[in-house]
Amino acid sequence: MDLSKIDICSAIPTSAITNVLGRNLVGNPQPFHFNDAGTDSGCNYNTGKDGAGNAYFAYLVIAPEADYQINQLHGSAVTPVSGLGDEAFTTNGADAMQLWVLLKGKAAVMVAIGDAPNLDGARQLIPLLIALVH
Repeated sequence: MDLSKIDICSAIPTSAITNVLGRNLVGNPQPFHFNDAGTDSGCNYNTGKDGAGNAYFAYLVIAPEADYQINQLHGSAVTPVSGLGDEAFTTNGADAMQLWVLLKGKAAVMVAIGDAPNLDGARQLIPLLIALVH
C-alpha cells in the first residue's frame, strides 16, 4: 500500500477534529509529509490562537512502520500506551505530544494535539486513521 496516496484531509471529517479540540478550524486542513522521504501521509488542522497567544492545532499521520520504530527509539519521554493497535506509545514531539500506534505488517498512525497534551482526544482520533489503513 502506498501510504503517501492516502488523503487524510478528505477522509477524516473536520467535525471529528473540532469536537476533540473544542474549537473551529481556521482555514482548510493542509496535507503534508511528516517524514523527509515523503512515504507517509499527513494532515494539519489549525484552530488558531487564543487571547494569550497559545496556538491550537492537530496533525494526523499515516506512516511506514519504520517511522514508528525511529520515533520510539529516538523520541523524548517515550511512554508505552496500552489498548491501541499492536503496540503504542506517546512521545514529546517538537511542538506537541504525539500518540503513535503500530499496525504490524501495515503501517503506523500518529495523532498530535497542541497547545496542551490531549491523550483522550488523540485516542478518539486514532480509530479514524486505523480505518484508512485496513
